[in-house]
Amino acid sequence: MKFNVDRSDLTLGINTVCKAISNRTTLPVLENIYLKLDGNQIVLRGNDLELGIEYRLNVNVLDSGGAKGVLLKSSTLSDIISKLNSQTIEFDLNDMFKCNIKADAIDFDIFGISFDEYPQFPQVERDVQFEL
Repeated sequence: MKFNVDRSDLTLGINTVCKAISNRTTLPVLENIYLKLDGNQIVLRGNDLELGIEYRLNVNVLDSGGAKGVLLKSSTLSDIISKLNSQTIEFDLNDMFKCNIKADAIDFDIFGISFDEYPQFPQVERDVQFEL
């Protein structure tokens, strides 16, 4: 999968799902952010088995082939995104779960793991809404 996204929108999404990610957990897979391409949206999830947060973000899909999702270390991804100055960030994920992040002259490679290892996320009824 290959897509680009607005940096400020991605930063908000990552900061939101990181609230459900614990740094000290017995399951190392829960230290990761779940990223999955769903149509023209990227789904971000954080989970600590008690609290789960899902954030959907519209992206510009450049190539929907290859791996559809990945688990990336939350602290690493958050640190990288916070340091970027570019308005648009491009993600390119290959079949070996290597995620390339590009912004202007900056180019990072992060190795992730398969999102199949992530705990099952509960289905939420979409007709129920409330505002705080």
